[in-house]
Amino acid sequence: MKKIIFLLVTIVIIATSQPAWIEQDCWFEFPAGTWNVQTGSATARCRKFLLYNPNGDSCNQEQWVIPFKDSLSLAQWIEWTITGNKVLDLVRKPGTFAGLGPVLSVKSNEAIYMTFSGFEDLVKIDDVTQIIPKYYSFMPTTTTNPGDVTQWIAAADMNTSNIPITGVVGGPALRRMWEKIVVSDVNLACEYEDPAGAIINLNLTVMKPWIDPATGQYTGVPPAYVPPPTQ
Repeated sequence: MKKIIFLLVTIVIIATSQPAWIEQDCWFEFPAGTWNVQTGSATARCRKFLLYNPNGDSCNQEQWVIPFKDSLSLAQWIEWTITGNKVLDLVRKPGTFAGLGPVLSVKSNEAIYMTFSGFEDLVKIDDVTQIIPKYYSFMPTTTTNPGDVTQWIAAADMNTSNIPITGVVGGPALRRMWEKIVVSDVNLACEYEDPAGAIINLNLTVMKPWIDPATGQYTGVPPAYVPPPTQ
């Protein structure tokens, strides 16, 4: 009798258990021929999950059909470089001057756009009433003359600008930062700077719920999100 009760309980547990995602071992090949374990890591490049839902049968029929489905969720990624993050102009006499700033290289698998904060005109270090206006533009590296720059953005207006970077998919896309200054004959001889410095933000446009937007890593180990179980 006890054996029968135990068997019935086992059957009920198996019948009522729900499918669940279980992490499987996964490897990343780099360099060629070298396989690196990715399983369980918040910084992994790929993690693999199996919808654990055991089933089976037995009989003498000629053919059995076992449904199977593969799926993949791909996050947006970005690779970027910039050739420098500080610019110095040495000015002998007043005038309007334009010059080349750093080159930004961006590659991604979805659209990227730039936003900005902290951009200001240049201010005399010991006298905030002495100001040198500054303007910016982002152009392809094929632009080699300031006369071909299509738009100059005043420093303060940079902070409300939203500039898409086209060509990042299959890129890299290259953008050169152009700078223009207007030095008047009443600007006193001294050192000038953007008082607090500035920030260029590169913004992704497709975020997955299993990616931490602050770190770009998986949200947990195992991730807090995997697709809902389906049969």
